[in-house]
Amino acid sequence: MHWSTGFVSHWLHHCHRSFCIGRHTSLSQDTCSKRKKLYFLRTRQNLNFVRFECSNIGDVEYVPLTPEPSNVAEQELSPGERLLPLFPLSLVVQPGATIPLHIFEMRYRLLFNRIKEGDRVFGIVLYNKNNDSVSRYGCLMELIRFEPLPDGRMLTVNVGKERFRVNRILKDKPYIIASVVSIEDVPCDDTIFSLGESVWTELNQVLSLSNKLYGKNVSLSEELQRLAPDSESRGDGHRLVMFSHKVSQVLDIPVQDQQLLLQTQSTKDRFQRQLELLEHARKFLAAQLAINDALDRRSF
Repeated sequence: MHWSTGFVSHWLHHCHRSFCIGRHTSLSQDTCSKRKKLYFLRTRQNLNFVRFECSNIGDVEYVPLTPEPSNVAEQELSPGERLLPLFPLSLVVQPGATIPLHIFEMRYRLLFNRIKEGDRVFGIVLYNKNNDSVSRYGCLMELIRFEPLPDGRMLTVNVGKERFRVNRILKDKPYIIASVVSIEDVPCDDTIFSLGESVWTELNQVLSLSNKLYGKNVSLSEELQRLAPDSESRGDGHRLVMFSHKVSQVLDIPVQDQQLLLQTQSTKDRFQRQLELLEHARKFLAAQLAINDALDRRSF
């Protein structure tokens, strides 16, 4: 199988990577030499990378890929439960994201051939290869495009619809089937709107600084702009929730942290963590620009 990370923001990725390895762009040889010395100085000061962590909103929960005993698996589903085939991957998908998947493993060919004739839904969960488990929380996907290839492989396009919680693993062959329940964010107080506005402001500031630092002209997607907080969305909780998930999609952070943003059921907590990440990125980018300006002046 093959997955695409086209929804991941490259500007935060470059921001992180350039500071980690001391990579710089559009520099003269003399400036590079000066910058190299300054980079090692920052390294000694333990300022050579940006750490993104979401430990303040819990830990990632995993479920072992061990099916329930047959007498348990055959029990009737509880109210709200549904059976869902799972597709474990090394990525996290947020509601609203569109993901292309290239399917070539036989068991997943079988999965997609079956769902395309049915309700066209499946679940993506984060796979933990260290202990052969999957995340407790995942994203329900809808198959919106199916293109079979002559050799049996298939190209698909899928969109994230909602989040779910895995209650039980019922089967693991030929592919995983679990009983799941849908989850939603808990209602929040009025501060959620102002938090959303702050996230939107920080996101635009980070993008502007990133474009200036790297000489790019990247813009935010029309969908993200449509979901951004404004006077019309003040009382629209669902729109703010979807906006928070859309912001998570453009943050290039480790999958464990993406998973934490997915599984938290508090929009307020998600906004607060995004705000911390964006404020950190903004300060880093502003410092990088200031260093560039200082070194450019010294090079003359």
